[in-house]
Amino acid sequence: MKPLFWTLLLATIFTAGFMRSDAHRRAIEFNIMDFEWPESETQLDSLIVEWRVDPAKRSLLSNQLRIDYIFMSVLFPAILIFCLWARKRLATVSVILKRQFRTIRLMLLIAACSQVLAWLFDFCENARLETWLMAGSVDQIILFKEMVFSKFSIGIIGFLIGAGAHLYAWLLSKAD
Repeated sequence: MKPLFWTLLLATIFTAGFMRSDAHRRAIEFNIMDFEWPESETQLDSLIVEWRVDPAKRSLLSNQLRIDYIFMSVLFPAILIFCLWARKRLATVSVILKRQFRTIRLMLLIAACSQVLAWLFDFCENARLETWLMAGSVDQIILFKEMVFSKFSIGIIGFLIGAGAHLYAWLLSKAD
């Protein structure tokens, strides 16, 4: 599990760096958060219109969204594996200490499985942004912000639960 996690983590870092360098190389100021966290539907609509009419900006945004499909395809599985790896470490420690850690292991399983939902939300978000970019305007923003918020929350909480469990397993193994 460790090699898979580290491979996915390195792929996540690489794709994130590639996304940043693409915008930097094209000398276009770009922040995906402007699209993910718009203040209103009107603001998102004007942003989509602005980026659609400028061919260089449209090309950059389309490319960023394509790269983001790769990014999300390594980020969320990395968090999933991180949680499962922590769960396995706690199972090993539980044999040594003769304790079960059922609640923590269940939380890790839920956090791991939830990454699939975050991945789905991110996929849907990108698909909607691509549709709006092609159409030149925002159709409906219903549940868009909620999907983005949920995606980030699930990912961050999953990572924090996994990191906490790894730390806890490490501390328990050192106390033995």
